[in-house]
Amino acid sequence: MRFIKYFVILFIMAFLSYSPFNKPLISQSANASYNDYSVYIANIKAGKYEIVNREGTIGKVSIMGGGKKINNAPSNIEQVLINVKEIRFAKADGSVITVAGNTGIFDLMKLGTDATVLFTDAAPVPKGAYTQIRLVLDSTGNSVVISGTSYPLTIPSGSTSGLKLDGDFDVISGFFITITLNFDLDIIHDTPGNGYILRPLIHLDKVITSLPFVPGYLIVNLKQAVTISKDTYGFDNRTGIASIDALNDKYLCVAVQSYLDLFKDEPDFDLNLAQQAGFDKKYLFYFAPETDMVMAMYDYLQDSSVADVHPNTISSSSMVPNDPAANQTPDTFTVNGINYDDAQVDYLTAINAYNGWDYSAGSSSIKIAVVDSGIDDTHPDLTGRIIQGKAFYEGWCEKQVCSGCNSCTTQKVPCPKTADTSPDIYGHGTHVAGIIGATTNNSAGIAGINWSSPILSHRIMQWGQSVDPKSSFNCDNVSQPCLSNVSFQRGIVAAVNNGAKVINLSLGGEGFGVCYFPGVCFYSSSEQNSAIQYAESKNVVVVAAAGNGGSDLIGDYICPADDYYDFCALAHGLPAGLNTFLPAGFSTVISVAAMDTDDKNPLGTATVNTTDFSNFGKVDVAAPGYYILSTLPGNNYSRPFGTGTSMAAPMVSGLASLVLSINPNLTPAEVRKLIFDNARDIGSGGGNTTSGCATKTGVDDCTGHGMIDIGATLAKVNPPKTGGGGCFSGLILFWPGMYHQFGFLGMFMMFTMFRARFRVRRQK
Repeated sequence: MRFIKYFVILFIMAFLSYSPFNKPLISQSANASYNDYSVYIANIKAGKYEIVNREGTIGKVSIMGGGKKINNAPSNIEQVLINVKEIRFAKADGSVITVAGNTGIFDLMKLGTDATVLFTDAAPVPKGAYTQIRLVLDSTGNSVVISGTSYPLTIPSGSTSGLKLDGDFDVISGFFITITLNFDLDIIHDTPGNGYILRPLIHLDKVITSLPFVPGYLIVNLKQAVTISKDTYGFDNRTGIASIDALNDKYLCVAVQSYLDLFKDEPDFDLNLAQQAGFDKKYLFYFAPETDMVMAMYDYLQDSSVADVHPNTISSSSMVPNDPAANQTPDTFTVNGINYDDAQVDYLTAINAYNGWDYSAGSSSIKIAVVDSGIDDTHPDLTGRIIQGKAFYEGWCEKQVCSGCNSCTTQKVPCPKTADTSPDIYGHGTHVAGIIGATTNNSAGIAGINWSSPILSHRIMQWGQSVDPKSSFNCDNVSQPCLSNVSFQRGIVAAVNNGAKVINLSLGGEGFGVCYFPGVCFYSSSEQNSAIQYAESKNVVVVAAAGNGGSDLIGDYICPADDYYDFCALAHGLPAGLNTFLPAGFSTVISVAAMDTDDKNPLGTATVNTTDFSNFGKVDVAAPGYYILSTLPGNNYSRPFGTGTSMAAPMVSGLASLVLSINPNLTPAEVRKLIFDNARDIGSGGGNTTSGCATKTGVDDCTGHGMIDIGATLAKVNPPKTGGGGCFSGLILFWPGMYHQFGFLGMFMMFTMFRARFRVRRQK
């Protein structure tokens, strides 16, 4: 009888252990998916937490055109030009707010293909329910262009809103909203003999709500390294820590992966350094789609075995130039024809590149990494200069998931992925690469700042899901690619491991906080921070764009500014109230602001201005960033594309690589000091009235130490000492750029360099 009693007890225990109530589940019938964010929205509206970006309790709204169907309107309409005075958002209660957007004349026809017609970036909008977006139009300047002929477009009299984009949508704090319009041209009504009249109503087709992080997994930093094992049902989710394993069951964790697995195939990966940075205690926890990861974060962080936990942040803010012309069809540069008003000569002169090349034009032993959208290595001005490295992005992985006791299937969940090469998906990385190192003295195209150093490409950008169904998340602005913190870190580590001495980052984001009530806030930059530390420890110089938001990068809050939120920040080792633009905000990264290089306002004079879009605050130096001519995929060149701090940063990267070409033994701190100490002070009166940043004599918030000066910087670089001397060693005293102390060979190389310089000048 005792045997039967024990048998019954064991049977009950076994049954309970296999009960679906005790195992991680993914319900096949719940219609849950990683693109359904209703669970997050419901909990935010219920007041359980708030996702907060730098501007506070706002969301961001981007507008796309969904089509241009032509019904009764002429089929040969080429342009519908409307003169926008302001953009208003109307709430459900009838109140109206005005938001930042483009004003002036733009082409309504471009709404079908260009998301930046109305907003150059996702516009910040206070949270709330809205029913309409109103484009307030000027009564003049509106027209319809048909077969090259312009006809007047009349705005109905008495209309104060011009054009209404009609439809209900919610703006949620911290979320990105992409509104798609689907309109046809019967809104343009023909009035015989009097041109056309605008019927002011376009219906919103759909609204896409997306999170500022990759759904599906959390990054958990444990206080100790653990060995992952399978549970009774075959899930790789056992950590050996009972409390964590219980949370894994509670929140439907389907797998746990060591963070080191992401780097196991990287050549020359420094495991010791990675362990010092905490990589070995970092894990990816994958969840079912119906799991609210933000709620899970709160519980995991309360566990005594957890040091930190956060999602994988998405950012893209510095990727696309801020200027409205940035996304227009690129101009084509004819090598033997158009010179674009000496566009390149202007900025090369401004940074004193010509005199700098007397000292060094680069070294084949110094590798520069462009971690970006990829690079077109077939471009004639880049051929032979590009090393294609791996691409890192967010994709899908197969995991075993279950919907019942005996019903388990293999499903796809979001996860970090890798590709073998990094072709350019957008054009941005190719443009950056051309500024750094377009082939010089090839009687074609443009001249790069560095003539000799190889450029390593690692793509970390990808399209949002609205453009690319293969992606696992949406960008905040689907007209541009975006990146995640994990992809960022993997790209940096790969660039370091592949021998880069300089890394250019023409990208970034503002970050976000997740604030619980009461008393807990999360911040999401540890992956970027550890990647930058890894690079600095390996003596790699990192340069980043300051960002295009026209904002002060000092004093921005993770959450609304009061004592509770400051306490949250300090509790996590962050400065009270500080939420800067990253990665430019890190202390060891050279943060680069953009200066105006317009011919009407030449650089190097007392009247030079910063651009209206360049961020300020944590800025180290400035460089030209307005209409910069450079390479584009498909053997193209473009000047309109090249506006933004994204274009200023590679000029500083080029300078850093020239410094290291003379003395490769310099540390990143020594390179930074040389660049800062020899920058040209802009002085007072060079600020921008739009952003409110005012320059002053000496170091200031707008330009940092001032405009970079390649000639002055390289003149101060002392070559590394070499053994011997010989009768020609004195050449170093007269020609500081000639670190090759090889007698007549050195003289010949100097002659060649001078000749090359004059050839570049003649390309004007």
